[in-house]
Amino acid sequence: MQPEPTILGFDTSAAHCAAALLKDSKNISTVFTEMQKGQVENLIPILETLLKNESTTWGNLNAIGVGIGPGNFTGIRISVSAARGLALSLKIPAIGVSNFDIMHSVNQSDCKGSEIKIISLKGPGESAYIQVYKEEMVLYKSTQIFLNKPNIDSFSKQSTIVIGYEAKHLSKEIGCDYVERCLTNIPQTIVELSKQRLLGGLKTGERPSPLYIKSADASPQTTLSPNILK
Repeated sequence: MQPEPTILGFDTSAAHCAAALLKDSKNISTVFTEMQKGQVENLIPILETLLKNESTTWGNLNAIGVGIGPGNFTGIRISVSAARGLALSLKIPAIGVSNFDIMHSVNQSDCKGSEIKIISLKGPGESAYIQVYKEEMVLYKSTQIFLNKPNIDSFSKQSTIVIGYEAKHLSKEIGCDYVERCLTNIPQTIVELSKQRLLGGLKTGERPSPLYIKSADASPQTTLSPNILK
């Protein structure tokens, strides 16, 4: 019988440092610290404290799970880079879990009878990020839509459900069912899904990559640089 894995998972895709440790099959310990900035300085100390409190060391880990977004551009890069570095040094796999996967996973009981699931997450301004699933398979690449003109009316209302952010509003475009939900249980679900994927078998060399839907705001400077006196 395959031994139960010990998995450390974390996420900094929003204004937080969130982490969870999965031990002994179902024992999950979590830390969730709201944090507008400072994730890069605080992530590793938070992980070390979590391991210490659970009498676990880095060497006990079988895998690293990490949130890959979508979300804050810099925050995603921080956690994914940390996961890759830790996995490389510990010689264990790093497994990327998206916020779409998290929302899809925790709402399975609401989806019975629905073949197509449109997962909606809050985007910047008056927009949403969506990803479409058929059972466990992703049908289309995730995309950004705008709430005043969502353009998602091409799905059959008999077999579709919209889940997540502004689900009621978006479902009106199709005339289908909806379940409005917030994104919750982020670190817990990261380690649970990481365990499923680890036990199910990972592709050789597979590494987590950031899920960026909207490019980083890197607009050219619009003000003149000051003259440097010589």
